[in-house]
Amino acid sequence: MENKRLRLAIVVVIVVVLIVLCAHVLIGKPVIVITYTPPKVRPTIITMMSASTEKITAITITTTMPRDEVLEYLKMDLKIKVDKESYKIGELVKITIVNNGDKSVELKNPPWTIFKYVNGKWVKVYTPICKRRTTTIYDVKRKMTVKIMAPETVIIGPHSSASWTWNMTIYGHLVDPGKYAITLRDDLVVRVGERKVALMRIGGLTRDNLEPPVTYFTIEQ
Repeated sequence: MENKRLRLAIVVVIVVVLIVLCAHVLIGKPVIVITYTPPKVRPTIITMMSASTEKITAITITTTMPRDEVLEYLKMDLKIKVDKESYKIGELVKITIVNNGDKSVELKNPPWTIFKYVNGKWVKVYTPICKRRTTTIYDVKRKMTVKIMAPETVIIGPHSSASWTWNMTIYGHLVDPGKYAITLRDDLVVRVGERKVALMRIGGLTRDNLEPPVTYFTIEQ
């Protein structure tokens, strides 16, 4: 019974809205219509004309940049570089992420992780802890402003770069010689331009291949 009443109420609301919109069109008043475009559909702007030739503008809203487009931007326009192809144990490794695209990219700080090549597989050996910062938010339930600790981010503008250093230690211990790689971390929240998406890889400790952006180097005794 409650479901029937709910459906009836929804139908009544829709009918009322349609009547109001039709009335606005007939009397020539501009109406703003908000439509939703699924993330994988390219946004479009629709225009209509009312009975009195006054323009009615329909605004298309896209919630987020499609995940595939964000991944494509990361693969094509972000580059990870190190300052040398080969290092001695104990040297500092300078890691630079370059944004060659035309959009700003916001990433967790630091956004990278370290892999080592072991027995024909790439094994994740180190992901640095994200830096934290204090930020203020409004708690709706408690109706008050509170301070919380949130992950720090770094913004890399178009045709710009950001750099970090790694001291070749993993949780306080120096690494062993071998072939290494640096790529983006698995738990990553990415903002490309005004679009934001959370990327998460589960069970990604070992991989056959590493996807770009990635860079390779060796560590010698």
